[in-house]
Amino acid sequence: MKNFLLVFVVALTGCVAGQNINLQYDPTPKQGTVLHQTVAVTVEDKRSYVTDGDKKPWYIGHYRAGFGNTWDVTTRDKVPFATQVKADLQKELTSLGFTEGSDSHAKRVTVVIKDWNFDAMVNGKLWYDLEITVQSSDGAVLATSDVKDQRVIKGSFWTGAKGAMTEEVPVMYGEALQALIRNNAPIMEALRKT
Repeated sequence: MKNFLLVFVVALTGCVAGQNINLQYDPTPKQGTVLHQTVAVTVEDKRSYVTDGDKKPWYIGHYRAGFGNTWDVTTRDKVPFATQVKADLQKELTSLGFTEGSDSHAKRVTVVIKDWNFDAMVNGKLWYDLEITVQSSDGAVLATSDVKDQRVIKGSFWTGAKGAMTEEVPVMYGEALQALIRNNAPIMEALRKT
């Protein structure tokens, strides 16, 4: 019995170490005309556990194994999370008809990552808190919005939450990106305004 428990604990801890999740986002083009509006994107990672050095910029959550010990989960290839968000927001804006760039007439989109984290053992919980601001080319604030969510992701006793998190975290990530711009009427209106 002792050997079985040892093997079980090792299996639980060994299967979660050094994990990453691919957050690749491929936006669906929205029907409509090309907008003649240039947008410059900035993303700032202000998660307290990142700014204080407790977690690395590519941290996106953690698994719990065995006796509750945690294993950090990162973006694929340890790309800083803010860098990933910026690249995917640029793709999102392009899919919506905007042009990404930083010319003198560009509007500015700033996203602050206040929180993005998950905690998973048998089941997982993911939560995020993002703030988006649109500014005119002269710096006037045109719109600001907070986008937050929290969701339980069901795993199983035998496989834990890893499989469910690998599948569901990218889905929630895509939904968060869409909630920032595509499905955010005040932000879209501010971006379209000439």
